Amino acid sequence: IPVQAWTLLPTRPHPLRGAGLLRLATPTAPVKPIEVLIYDSGGRRIRSFTQRATHAGLIEIGWDGRDALGHEPASGLYLYRVQVDGRALEGKLVLLR
Repeated sequence: IPVQAWTLLPTRPHPLRGAGLLRLATPTAPVKPIEVLIYDSGGRRIRSFTQRATHAGLIEIGWDGRDALGHEPASGLYLYRVQVDGRALEGKLVLLR
C-alpha cells in the first residue's frame, strides 16, 4: 500500500527500554536530512541529531536512549519532533529503565 502522507508510526519497541527506533512513513524520499529533537516532559530539549534517508516508505531512526551528554535519562514520558523537508511531526514515547 503506498503511503499517502508523512506519518509517524509507533516506536519500536514500545515502550522503549533504552535504545529503540523512531519510525516514519514517507510518500517520497526526503530531500534534506531528517532532524530529530527529543524533549523531556518539562519541554527541555535533551537530544537532537540528524539522519539522512534516501528512500520513500518506512524510515527507521535509531536513538540510543541517551541525552546530549551521553547520560541515560530517567524513565518517563518524552516528546519528540521529526523535521523533514519543511514538515514537522510530533510524537510521544515512553522510556523505561
